[in-house]
Amino acid sequence: STADLTQEAASAHGIVIVPLRVYFGEKVLRDGVDVTPGSFYRMLEREKSVHPRTSPPPPEEFLDAYKGL
Repeated sequence: STADLTQEAASAHGIVIVPLRVYFGEKVLRDGVDVTPGSFYRMLEREKSVHPRTSPPPPEEFLDAYKGL
């Protein structure tokens, strides 16, 4: 998901997106699924004491994506 392709562009070219994890406080969000750039920036404005972090998708999600291909 870090390529920031739109879902439309990915679908048009047969690209499978495996979303990055965004940790925002206690929330675990999937990039492009549970959180969009706009909603991410709104959360940053609302919760100034929270410092978000990211992590790669779990290996199982890559495995599922490859099996689907």
